[in-house]
Amino acid sequence: MSYTCPSCKSDNIQKATMTHVSGISKTKGIGIGVGMSGGPLGGLGGGIGVGKATNQTMLSQMTTPPKISSPFFRAFIIWFLILFVGFIFIGLVIDLILKTGDTIAAILIGLLFVIVIFLSFGGAYKAYRKQDLKNKETMTAYSEQYICLRCGNVFRITQP
Repeated sequence: MSYTCPSCKSDNIQKATMTHVSGISKTKGIGIGVGMSGGPLGGLGGGIGVGKATNQTMLSQMTTPPKISSPFFRAFIIWFLILFVGFIFIGLVIDLILKTGDTIAAILIGLLFVIVIFLSFGGAYKAYRKQDLKNKETMTAYSEQYICLRCGNVFRITQP
């Protein structure tokens, strides 16, 4: 396996994850000041200031990890939509059945409620699994990225 840049054939490459992390620096600072003023009222004053800063190199910005979305949020949205649409459908069915007054139809409506609830949880689980798999694939692809420190090309090297 060749660990060289496909563009310029340089072997001066680095893993994107390392480039990103090594290009971030965080600093904290504290400042203390005392002052005195002259004049008729005269006075003495003091102050303390605290600051934090995060700096990132351009190379680190080029190799920023991809954004991944929460599988829980997507699963919740699917669950809610299936329940909402299902209950509207059941409401329409109830409206039709109440006009006829059939007892067996009322039992079927209860069964419809159970089916809609099971479908909503099944859809939410499926959406969760799909988003989780997509997130894992995205992070795997990111972990296979390298950057050429000579020409700046970002490329993938897949491990066998």
